[in-house]
Amino acid sequence: MPVRCQSDASQMPVACQSPPLTIAELSHQPAPKQEAYRFDPDAGIKTFQQLPKVTEAMARDILLQAAAEQCCRGRDFIKDLPITKVEKHLGLALRLGVLPGGRYTCWTYKPFTGQEEVDSRDSGHVPGPWDVELKPSDMFEDEDREGIVPHTDTV
Repeated sequence: MPVRCQSDASQMPVACQSPPLTIAELSHQPAPKQEAYRFDPDAGIKTFQQLPKVTEAMARDILLQAAAEQCCRGRDFIKDLPITKVEKHLGLALRLGVLPGGRYTCWTYKPFTGQEEVDSRDSGHVPGPWDVELKPSDMFEDEDREGIVPHTDTV
């Protein structure tokens, strides 16, 4: 690509200026390289160290709030509870649980009026209970769902 330079009397280039790029030249420019992500094993410690210091008053307020939400007895003792030391520590809470799932089929009955379409075994293969797709509305929440097993109508 040609570069235009202005020179002073001593013939030394003072300022060089590239001509504007055309669309064709712009389309052949390589994409800028993204800086590689570097894992920082101390990131959690650095964030932990930036947390504000918990004062005795803050600790007492947190205890009073937790007692109001979870306890059914009085909480007046927290106001007089001596707090001797407040320390911050890294902690990890892990909750493991088993969410059993079950499916069963049962008959339901309604009068046949002749107006409904009958989805019988002649319409296709009857799937098993686990082959019928029922998606949960919320993950890891107890829920009862009902669905119709296709091709099981009888008259």
